[in-house]
Amino acid sequence: MRSRAFWLGHARTLHRRLMWPAGIALICFVVSAITHPIMVWTGPQAEHHRPPAMHASVAVWQENSGLLNQLPEVKQVLLTPTETEPALRVTTADAVHYLRNGQPLADHFDQEQAVWLARYYLGEQVSQSAINSVQFIDAFSEAYPSVNRLLPVWRVEFDTEDQLHVYVDTQTRSLALVANNYKVVLQQVFQWLHTHSWLDAVPPLQFLVTFLLVLSLLVFSLAGTVLIFAYPFARRIKQPARRWHRGLALVLYIPLIALAGSGLYHTLYKQLQNAHEGPQLLSEASTGQLSMPELPSHIDEVQQLSQVVFAEGSSGVRLQLPADNYATSRSERYAGRPSHNEAVYLNETGIMDYSDSDLVNELLDAYGFAAPKTLTLVTRFGGLYDFRNKRLPVWKAVYEHEVIFVDPSAQVLVERVATSSQWERWSFSQLHKWNFTTPLLTRQGRDILVVVVLVGFLVLLLVGIRLAVKKRLKVR
Repeated sequence: MRSRAFWLGHARTLHRRLMWPAGIALICFVVSAITHPIMVWTGPQAEHHRPPAMHASVAVWQENSGLLNQLPEVKQVLLTPTETEPALRVTTADAVHYLRNGQPLADHFDQEQAVWLARYYLGEQVSQSAINSVQFIDAFSEAYPSVNRLLPVWRVEFDTEDQLHVYVDTQTRSLALVANNYKVVLQQVFQWLHTHSWLDAVPPLQFLVTFLLVLSLLVFSLAGTVLIFAYPFARRIKQPARRWHRGLALVLYIPLIALAGSGLYHTLYKQLQNAHEGPQLLSEASTGQLSMPELPSHIDEVQQLSQVVFAEGSSGVRLQLPADNYATSRSERYAGRPSHNEAVYLNETGIMDYSDSDLVNELLDAYGFAAPKTLTLVTRFGGLYDFRNKRLPVWKAVYEHEVIFVDPSAQVLVERVATSSQWERWSFSQLHKWNFTTPLLTRQGRDILVVVVLVGFLVLLLVGIRLAVKKRLKVR
């Protein structure tokens, strides 16, 4: 058995030799991590946080049903609000069409819809601003990273000094991202220092650099922790700087190990995983004639009408009613508020005895999934299904080896999470992002606490570097 002196000597050696690589890693990760809450606190904000609702009857659906039959390979049909009147939005194999009054709208109407949504979300900020550019985005990039999940989207840039721009999804009428020149710079700093995006062109090297930096930080912090508890009393420490270093280390060693350990776990898992990213359409709409009754008299405001194909081949309409307590602020939007209270299903005979859970089960069965062990409604974001997905509510289907999230409003498989990844997601959410503090402190309080701890890491590092340099100069 090795002696205590042997292990202490190795801990001292590792802590000393890893000071510079671990210090570089800590500075990179701390500076980049601080940019994230700064972006939230000081970056551009949307004025509206819920998609535009609409007042409409199924007459809009009826008057366009004849033209709907003429479109090839229809994938999805839904009623959507526009700047003037609601229109039927039809997704085919290779295009998006809008129908109104029995006539197709212009081929570029989806672009016009994106501009309208962009102005709606930004409100008075852009009321007097012209449009600089409108771009269709069908792939993730450094400017629009995969963390945003929604694709395809439109990028709408306004003629402002800071080049204010948004990314919007016209299918769900969702806001994906708000940015300007200032936020783009902060985002780039985060990507360069935190995920080393400057090495995106060489993924193996990017992984190796990230892995070695995080590993050095973890070993460095573990070695330092051994030294702390090897000497339980600090009465003989006369140097104030050494006492400060020890005191800060006693407070910060657990958060530092959690940060480095969860970061290393995330880096390794991300390299090995084969995750599903982005929504996948589960339902193809029927192009058959559909004659619908008028809406029930007690229904006034409608959030969405979409066509649904049932298991036996018949079709109906899913009518989505907006939630009264839907998010009205950025913090509520981050916390997660469901966009609707309930869904009503209609066919030619009227209201059906049918629910979202029935539809989700049918969709899963139609696309080759077995009956799930459990099927539950998700109305809040969490560690397994977080804000990046932007859709609520969704249904969670649990299987032995994976968890599947389905959005019945658009008949979309939002995400598939392997059972093996659930621990990694928990680790990243709770140990890396400290989401366990959010219920107690709110999201903003959590961000403030994280920034204070990150600054503490830098102070701890700087005091340690000062001590090491001073000792080396004395030896010389």
